[in-house]
Amino acid sequence: MVLVSVPSGIWVGKYEVTQAEYRKVMKSNPSKSVNDRQPVEQVAWNDAKEFCRKLTEMERGKLPAGDVYTLPTEKQWTEFLGGQKFEDLPGGGLTGKGVPAVVGQSGPANKFGLFDVLGNVWEWCLDDVERVQKRLKGGAFKSTNSSAALLPNTQSEICGFRCIRAPQ
Repeated sequence: MVLVSVPSGIWVGKYEVTQAEYRKVMKSNPSKSVNDRQPVEQVAWNDAKEFCRKLTEMERGKLPAGDVYTLPTEKQWTEFLGGQKFEDLPGGGLTGKGVPAVVGQSGPANKFGLFDVLGNVWEWCLDDVERVQKRLKGGAFKSTNSSAALLPNTQSEICGFRCIRAPQ
């Protein structure tokens, strides 16, 4: 996983978690569209959190002391969005293909060098919404709403995630 440092000091996945990365850690691939270079989708919030936990365990000894992989908070996600807008992306962020694009190919990188922050798959955040649902940010290949919320066990073809590395 390629990580990029942002001004607040966290490290953010340059791309959404791919199907190949997910399979390496979780030994499965829940995605509807199967392509190792596409973002994993059909991932529930609970499964994204478990991926981060397992990846942290796998990387123990390589990670700086006290750092873990996790999902970003909504505030962190907004920071690494870097002011990017749907109108800056080809097709306004919609792939027009009915499936997510290969990571890094749905449009230009944002000012931090991060790809697909908008418009490829919704990205789970840590934040609760009304104490029951979890926040999603970034729109998806067939939805350009800026924010949504779903129950943490919900799987959808438009839900994926991006990891950050930060102090615990």
